[in-house]
Amino acid sequence: MKFKNLSIFLTAALFFAACSDDTTVGTTSSGEEVAVQLSFKTVSMEQAGSSTRGGSSVLNLGGGDASGIDFSASTTRSVDVSGMDESAISNLWVFQYVTGGSFVRRQYFSSVDVADFRMDLSTNVSGQTSNLYFVANVGPDAFPDVLATESAFKANGIAVTDEASVLPTAGFVPMFGSLSALTLPDDFVNESQVITLTRMVSRVDFSFQLASTGLPSGFLIKSVRLKSVPGKSFPYKDAAATTFPALTDVTLRDFDYEAITATDQTSSAVLLSFYLPENMRGDGTSTTQAGKTGITGATCIQLVGYSDGDEITYNIYPGEDAIANYDLTRNTTYTVSAAITGIYENDARVKKTPLANTYIVRSGSSINIPVKRANQTAALGEQLADITTGWTSSILWRDNSGLTITTDDATLQSEGFFTVKASDMSATGNALVCIKDASNNVLWSWQIWVTSYDPDSENETYNSYTFMDRNLGATSDVAGTATALGLLYQWGRKDPFAGSSVITSGNTTLKTLYSGGSGSTTYTSTNTAAPTTSANNLETAVRNPGVFYYDASTPYDWYCGSSTTQNDVLWGVTKTVYDPCPSGWKVAPVAAFSTWSTSTSTWSTTNLGRTFTAASGSWYPAGGRRVGSSTGTLGNVGTDGFCWSSAVSVTVTLTSSMNFSSSSVNPAYSGTRAHGFGVRCVQEN
Repeated sequence: MKFKNLSIFLTAALFFAACSDDTTVGTTSSGEEVAVQLSFKTVSMEQAGSSTRGGSSVLNLGGGDASGIDFSASTTRSVDVSGMDESAISNLWVFQYVTGGSFVRRQYFSSVDVADFRMDLSTNVSGQTSNLYFVANVGPDAFPDVLATESAFKANGIAVTDEASVLPTAGFVPMFGSLSALTLPDDFVNESQVITLTRMVSRVDFSFQLASTGLPSGFLIKSVRLKSVPGKSFPYKDAAATTFPALTDVTLRDFDYEAITATDQTSSAVLLSFYLPENMRGDGTSTTQAGKTGITGATCIQLVGYSDGDEITYNIYPGEDAIANYDLTRNTTYTVSAAITGIYENDARVKKTPLANTYIVRSGSSINIPVKRANQTAALGEQLADITTGWTSSILWRDNSGLTITTDDATLQSEGFFTVKASDMSATGNALVCIKDASNNVLWSWQIWVTSYDPDSENETYNSYTFMDRNLGATSDVAGTATALGLLYQWGRKDPFAGSSVITSGNTTLKTLYSGGSGSTTYTSTNTAAPTTSANNLETAVRNPGVFYYDASTPYDWYCGSSTTQNDVLWGVTKTVYDPCPSGWKVAPVAAFSTWSTSTSTWSTTNLGRTFTAASGSWYPAGGRRVGSSTGTLGNVGTDGFCWSSAVSVTVTLTSSMNFSSSSVNPAYSGTRAHGFGVRCVQEN
């Protein structure tokens, strides 16, 4: 069947009104319309694994015995590849550009006769040629904008927001092809041009099976995730590209796939097939299977199981081999089999979900939080008699009204976890979530830092410490912006508080917090005087994470009213249970700031902060402080910056921090513990 459709959108009349009758725009071509004939063919998907660098077809994760595992009996899940015609061609876009130059026309065809396809093109003026680009199986809404130049087309990606959007037209695989340097109409006289289409995505056939020994009784894989999936699928790729796409051009997504049912995973393998956007990251430095533990931006398959209140995650990185390569290349099939033989971390690819007080979550993604954290401190006594019952999760506040946070106990409470999801695909910010008992008492709380920031790849090393490149809770590191201010913390407490709403000198308005998981109802954070007696205020503070406790008299501490009963070990050089930093990071020791001075930094009157040149240009905002020695009000915004250290001062009643202004830098400033300062986390040793 032959079908031609030049009117592609409901708004097509507006589009063509801006163009000439031959649908050209922004081009020197004044050629006439000419009918041409084409045909299409597809190239079979290649099978990865031709590399001679080694690697086994079966991965052994967990360090146990993989003998006797048979991957031949499999159950297909996720994408039903059996019903997929990977060579089918439909809903075709055709773009015509002057070679190396401007847009000529674009057309959309809802169906395609692959053997005899006819369409109209614009002829070239003398001395010009045309490049044609063909994008199939991406649907009628894939290109809402006019891409006015060839370079704009090449740089354009199609959004990937979830599993379904990888295949915009269900049952069809996105494809791309091109014809270059065509002289029109000469190159079509007496002949048909053949366009070779290749699939824009890779396919991963992943199977796993549990070993019959080496695993705890009853242990099963409960779910699967995909980590670091490019948020765009690009039709065009330069043939010379060794990494693709550029990580500056995409947002990396995390996908949660359906739960794995309690099939007898010990007697049969489970097969999960995925179509994924191309994500070429190249080679890492590993020389063994167990050393293949990830490089920046590489796509990872995670299998998640539970044992005795611990979440065990198996990280599998597909690639050309099982050792060094992390490429997911278009038009290529990757076959990976994993034997799950143990749960312990003698294998670096096997991880327990860390117990921390802050968790980083990407927009649109979720994370499971182990409630065992509430039982880690003897100072508060037994918090949870049973980690699997007797509590419910809740969201206390968010610092962005556009951020939607949900929690779910139903499926994971029996394992001692609850799920937190940042539902919006783009909103960033922070939230405070908690678990409560039947009497509505908060038992423990966690900061959820919704950001695309990856501190493991975006950091700075100096003074022999590796620092995050932004304050804890900041959603950017852009100098002079409110999004780079982060949140404020009292020394020794794990929970964050709102800081300044803007970085403007003299501002005293706190950033607005919003109640619950969605909406714009304001959350009221209370400023309350700490107890004036020597009583230990720790449990009360844990149960009231939204209360800022101030102390207007010596020792100016939220914890107690007497310097003889202060707690000097709430934070420390070794990370403590009250440390607010994410897993793998801790509050900086005072030594980390020891070289900070006016000579190693510059003050910006525009951005109101200091750039520390010894830190690869790292910017620290003059975000001010919450004044804990009065009533917790905001002060010093635009004139002073403060970052806590984990060290107590030699004067005991005070603690050390890094402080700076426009004229001075003090790397060991003594501040009262009730103050609210920023935190710049450093990597744990």
